[in-house]
Formats: sequence, structure tokens, C-alpha cells
Amino acid sequence: MKNRTITIFVTSLIVGSVTLRLHTVQAATPTASNQPSKKPVGKKTAAQLLSDAQKALAATIKEARAAGKELDQTNPNAKPFYQSLKKIGSALDEANAGLKAKDKKFFEGLFNAKVAVAELSPTWDLTKSKNAGVIDGAKKLSGAVTALEDGYGSLASRQAKGGELTDKEKQKFAAMKKQQSALASKVKQLAAKVKGDPSLKAGLKDILNKSQRLSGAPETLNAFTEMGGLIATIEGLLSGYSYYVQPSQRAEWVAVNKVREKLPRFSTYEWATYDWDITSSPVEVYDNLSVSISESEVSSMESFVEDSSFEMTEEEESEVATESDSISEEEAENDEMESEQEEAEDQQEAEDMNDDGDDSASDDAGDDGAGDDGAGAGDDGAGDDGGGDDGGGDE
Repeated sequence: MKNRTITIFVTSLIVGSVTLRLHTVQAATPTASNQPSKKPVGKKTAAQLLSDAQKALAATIKEARAAGKELDQTNPNAKPFYQSLKKIGSALDEANAGLKAKDKKFFEGLFNAKVAVAELSPTWDLTKSKNAGVIDGAKKLSGAVTALEDGYGSLASRQAKGGELTDKEKQKFAAMKKQQSALASKVKQLAAKVKGDPSLKAGLKDILNKSQRLSGAPETLNAFTEMGGLIATIEGLLSGYSYYVQPSQRAEWVAVNKVREKLPRFSTYEWATYDWDITSSPVEVYDNLSVSISESEVSSMESFVEDSSFEMTEEEESEVATESDSISEEEAENDEMESEQEEAEDQQEAEDMNDDGDDSASDDAGDDGAGDDGAGAGDDGAGDDGGGDDGGGDE
């Protein structure tokens, strides 16, 4: 652990619509073949990245509140987006408290934040807004959250330790893959029920692909440690797309959610043996995650989402679900909060999930797939922040 070098590569790209995504973790010094072409802008510790995430969240909220009618907190189409932001705020507070106390709340908070960031993508599409200020803040928020999870999460620590999977890990992995197969089956049933809703179809296809990738993953360390990010992404996407589900599709959605609630999270895997010195060891960051916002504004924006409910009536839920039909498949796939880096990570992750080769710690530990990065899982209404146990236990 003392010689641990981790590089986090954060980039973004505008392709038709602005996108947001982030990093590649390397648990070894980059070689000539894998070294990023641009130089790092600095190094960040876990505490600094948490501060960056909280500031980026506040900036996103501030921009959203000033954006006008589309993002007004009383607008039913904007309420799911604000609920996602609220979940991220709660998760970051949990992670911050856990870091200070050096307990498992740190890992639970990081995982919940990653889930909520993944949820942010589909809930943003519901607003139909193209506000550049909100998108910029959300991109930096997602970058900081992913850097935290991948640089300091419990599964990242396992990746850094290296070695082959233990028999117990193989058993846990096998159980997880079986559960993902069950989830994929239910998602297929729901997808077959969807008629004329291109955005929901695209979302379910993305979820299905990720679930199938997990269920068919090889028995390697890379695949094992990358599953946490995919599980978080799947949970977040399910939560976000719960707002798209029509009344006629509720029975199938409830079936999907019942399976989802039983899925292990692996958020606190082997946390009891975690080397907390790691959190003080800065990781290199290749993109500027900082935002210009005062501490008083951060506090004000945090209080705003914390004190507001953003609850939706049944009538509003039905209205939003109906209007989601107007979101095209192209808009859903070209997520404004998805970046080139996340696409690159998704490709790396796909390779690792389908490769039985070497799983040494020098391999990249890819993040979750395209269109993700975030606390909550969808219910049969407006999404909750539940989730299965951590799978890994407090080992």
C-alpha cells in the first residue's frame, strides 16, 4: 500500500449535447503505452474531492434555480431532477461524516452518490432543459464523485491489493451474476411491454446490457472490482427511469424493483481492513473540478435541497411519464451528462468483463458504463433511495 500510485483521468466532450464523465484508475505508474497524453492539473485527496463534489453540487443547484420555468422547483418535470440532487447531497454528507469518523459510512456515501449521479441522467432529460451552467456543474460533480469512488472506494482498495480472487470472492461473484441474470429477465419483460416510448426503451436497453455484462463477467480481479460501479449505475438508472413508467407498465416495473431490492451492493466490501492512510494520499486529477462559489452559497444551496421535499402527486407522476414519450431515443442515448471518458471507460470495462486474461493490479479499473454516474433505486412511483445489502459484508 505504501507505494500505491493511482492516476485518475478526467475529461469531458461536447457531442451534439454536452456530456459528463470521468476517470480511469491505474493502480500502478502509467507505462508509455497507457500514459494519458495530457498532464495532470493537480492532485486531490479524498477530503479535497469531497469538497469539490459538494461545491459542484451547490453550483449545479444554483444554476438550476436561476434557469427559469423549465427548472422551477414546482415544475413536475423538474422535480425528479431536484430529487436526484437531494440524494447526492445526502450521500456526500454521509461520505464526509464517514471519512472523518473512519467508518463504513464513507463507503456507503460514496456508493450512494454514484447511484444518484447515474439517476441524474434520465431525470435531467425529463426537464428538456439545455442549460449550459447546470450541465457544467453536473459534469464536475460527476467527475469528483467518480474520482472518489474509484480512487478511495472499498473495491478500489481490493484492486490495489492485487492477487487472484479468493474462493469466498468467487462464491460472492457467482451469486451476484445469478441475481443479475434474474434482473435481466425482468427487465426484458418490462421492455416487451413498452410501446411508443423511445427514451424508456433506450434506457431499459442500456440497463439490460449492463446487467448482462455483469452476469457473463469472467472470474477475474478486474471484473470483480468493476462490478461495484456497474451495480451502482444499474441501480441509479432504474431509479431515474422509474419516472418514465406508464400505469400500464407498473406490474412489470414492480417485478423489476423486487429483484433490484435484493441485489448486493458491495459498497462496504472488506471495509474493516481498509487502510485509511490511502485517503490522505492524493490522486492525480486530469481535469479542473473546481467551481467558483462561496462557502455561504454552498451552505445555502445545501439547505435548499435538504429542506425541500420535491414530492410529486400521482397526477404529476402520470403527467411526467406521459410527457417522457416525447424524449427521442437519440436524446436518451446522447445523454447530456455523459462524456467521452466514460465511453472510453465503458469500452475498457467491456473488455475486462469479457476477458479471462491477467487481472493484475496494473490493469485499468474501469468505471461504470456510458450514461451513468450516482443514491436511490426506483420504486413503482418516483424512485427511492433503497438498495440491497452490500454483498461483501463487513469483512
